[in-house]
Amino acid sequence: MKIAIISDIHGNIHGLKTVLSDLPKVDKIICAGDITGYYPFINEVIDELKKNNVLSVRGNHDQYLIQGSAPQNVSPTVKASVDFTKKIISQIMEFNSLVWKTKKDKGISLKEKISKIEIPKELKSFEKDLIACHNLE
Repeated sequence: MKIAIISDIHGNIHGLKTVLSDLPKVDKIICAGDITGYYPFINEVIDELKKNNVLSVRGNHDQYLIQGSAPQNVSPTVKASVDFTKKIISQIMEFNSLVWKTKKDKGISLKEKISKIEIPKELKSFEKDLIACHNLE
């Protein structure tokens, strides 16, 4: 099985389409997080990822959007990006279903965090050979 791994789309539909068009034929595409952030084309990115059956881990920017705000210690640009994206996203449920969820992981080791990632059923057949993560801290 051939798998392509992409990452850090940050709402850039033009970059995403360019990358997808340049990929060789693959069986599955996985995104290592940060679907959202900075660029304003989150709805188009979600459509494109759904069309291509892309699975994604949840990046820090994705988490900020899901929780509704960025932490205080991030840059003003990141905060503005989250606020802007909240206003324009029309598919929050679809976005939320695109990203893998992790179980509560406060106070546990990195190895334990990785072991608690819920592997989507499409990837169960090679679960022991795949670890995909983004910003586990």
